[in-house]
Amino acid sequence: VKVIEANNGYIILGNMALPTSVKIGIIQTDIDGNYLWKKNIGTIDQVACDIHPAAGGGFLITGTDSLNKPFIYKTDSAGNPLWVKYPFPPGLIGYSYGYQIMDAAGGNYVVSGYSSKLVTGVPTYFGFMYTFSEQGDSLNSFEFISKPLTYSTKNLDGSYIMAGWGRIIKLKSDFTIEWENEYSDYERNPDNEIRIITRTIETSDGGYVGVGWHAIDNYTPSNVYLIKTDGNGNSIIDSSLTPTGSFNAYPNPVTSELIIDFQLV
Repeated sequence: VKVIEANNGYIILGNMALPTSVKIGIIQTDIDGNYLWKKNIGTIDQVACDIHPAAGGGFLITGTDSLNKPFIYKTDSAGNPLWVKYPFPPGLIGYSYGYQIMDAAGGNYVVSGYSSKLVTGVPTYFGFMYTFSEQGDSLNSFEFISKPLTYSTKNLDGSYIMAGWGRIIKLKSDFTIEWENEYSDYERNPDNEIRIITRTIETSDGGYVGVGWHAIDNYTPSNVYLIKTDGNGNSIIDSSLTPTGSFNAYPNPVTSELIIDFQLV
């Protein structure tokens, strides 16, 4: 799920399949990738999505559980749990995930994710940014209603990019929207066609590149989706590619590189 550099080596976060359940798994290696230790933490059927170093030592982990409740764990540097909290507003329904943890202003943190709740009686998807202290205390919540946003990253200038179903938005450091661009409309598309952006990275020209998948019919992934934008999110390249075999797009865990690995017909 995630690899970070820590403790003079690497920390690997994943989900361990046990005989009757799934638990959060943390593996420590040295700088050469040699195994040092492993910890299984959490309750049955908690799924981890991201891990982030805590300024005071140890790690912060987010994900969701079998009841679709996003969580935040704090561990020490050896992966031992110190506390777990659910600092999210009530009323979340359906699938609710904490996807990324990032630094926020004032020595605090922000967890981004995706959920749904009833808005005037109608189930409505939204992306969220919830800020919290290193002790897990809730600070502020920012919800972007009717915007299913599943991936976030922090830019060098302290702003944030959120991406997901057919759109990218840029947030200022105070989480207000600087700009928003929509590239396909999942709600009004009669053919169930959707472009979902699952990873983004800031490029050297001040713009962004995003990768994901393009569902041609009935929301079934079929093509690779690649988009390049300028610094205001305006599309420069918007392409649907048909790969053969496997496709992978992933950030390098210790550099700002985005690796796109696929084979075209």
